[in-house]
Amino acid sequence: MAAGKQYSGNKGRVVCDSAAVADIVSWDLTQTTERQAFVSSDTAGENKSVAGNSDSTGTFVALAQDDVPFVLEDGDCCDIELDSHETNGRKFTGNVFVESVAVSVDVRGGGIVEYTVSFSQNGALTSA
Repeated sequence: MAAGKQYSGNKGRVVCDSAAVADIVSWDLTQTTERQAFVSSDTAGENKSVAGNSDSTGTFVALAQDDVPFVLEDGDCCDIELDSHETNGRKFTGNVFVESVAVSVDVRGGGIVEYTVSFSQNGALTSA
């Protein structure tokens, strides 16, 4: 796969079974498209390329909240909405597959519990 387009932001939302699961405080997204090379009678023996399969991977960080239990686990699928840092306010939405969930607890400082979730697309992510 080629180097992809990268996006990031600090606003977003995770929804599972129509219920909000987490507010996102930071995220990053990488979108890649695989190059499909071909040779035909019109290429005079030279390779040409067209866009092949697309893929999206990323991570998001969510903070624990008293009123919203964090229920995501490895293997879950959920809907996400990601708002970018871009001036035009690009938004990405779609269904993702949760690949891993890491929990960070600041026991000494008493900080907020932080969840870092790695995901990949489950179908196409749309952007507006």
